[in-house]
Amino acid sequence: MKKLIILFTIFSNSLLWAQSQENNTITFNFENTSVALPQSSYYNTIQILDIRKQKEDVGFVKYGGQNSKKKLLLSKTIENIFKDYFNQLLPQNSASKNLTFLLRDFYISETPNQANFLLKGAFFAQENETYHLISKVEKKISFNSTDKLISLQKQVNNLISTEIKTAMESNTFLMEKAFTLNDMISYDDIMKSEIPLYSNNKYPDGIYKSFESLKHLKPDFPIQEIVLSPSGIKKIKYKDNSGEIVNAKPIAYAIVKDNNIYIKGLNFYGVIKEKNNFYFVGEVVQGPSFGDVLLGTAIGGVGGGIAMSQSTTLTYKYRIDYESGEFVRD
Repeated sequence: MKKLIILFTIFSNSLLWAQSQENNTITFNFENTSVALPQSSYYNTIQILDIRKQKEDVGFVKYGGQNSKKKLLLSKTIENIFKDYFNQLLPQNSASKNLTFLLRDFYISETPNQANFLLKGAFFAQENETYHLISKVEKKISFNSTDKLISLQKQVNNLISTEIKTAMESNTFLMEKAFTLNDMISYDDIMKSEIPLYSNNKYPDGIYKSFESLKHLKPDFPIQEIVLSPSGIKKIKYKDNSGEIVNAKPIAYAIVKDNNIYIKGLNFYGVIKEKNNFYFVGEVVQGPSFGDVLLGTAIGGVGGGIAMSQSTTLTYKYRIDYESGEFVRD
């Protein structure tokens, strides 16, 4: 009997997720950081500015034979998560400045096949009433293992702590611009204004091998032959380095012809600009659980996204992420 009690206690203490059958939720717990303290810090306080559109939605868990889905709750607010880790990492040798984290996305998901976490944001150093960008954060965790819950807990804790520690040790401004509080709320529009693709309405004809080429409006190859169809591009060719005229589809990320942008999914699809974002409707190869992994986050496109098995094609309206060029289903 004593052994059974000990085993039950060990099992109970090892649970990182608290489940509630009554309200169909699961709570994700945050533990103390295991990251080593920085030698010094330029900051002694931190504040969080949350500009997410859906602040109440932080994730979900799918489990069991019937693939039941539970809403994920956090054991503490995101603001307290960051403040607690900051205070745990704060060394005695720290300057009297405020660090601000602009939270743009925070999402956790777990399915029978995969565990995922996405964190997007930016750290700013505050000086009086202005804020200076010191680091950008776009981190993803995606893996599959037999101990997904335990591994995800540890990795999320470590990732957030590490990003905070890195920011505490940084005082180098990434931009000359000094942000106001209102500027930070409009962060995405301000960053887009620095990108030629978003700040121009004329796009040079050509074949673009990557999103980097497209966002700087610098085509990699001129078009040698193109056949358009009502649904997009039927044929596209270019002259390779050996002088041979070859199919451009395998190497292209996007095509521009007559100021129209075509993005490559399963085929080439016409792109439209709406509210300073670029969208297309088309088929993108993704796994069977797409849509249940990280809705509203980048899921494919430029050699990225979340890896999935048994791929299939899915037709949706996608937004092109202005930072990575990945395709986002809002």
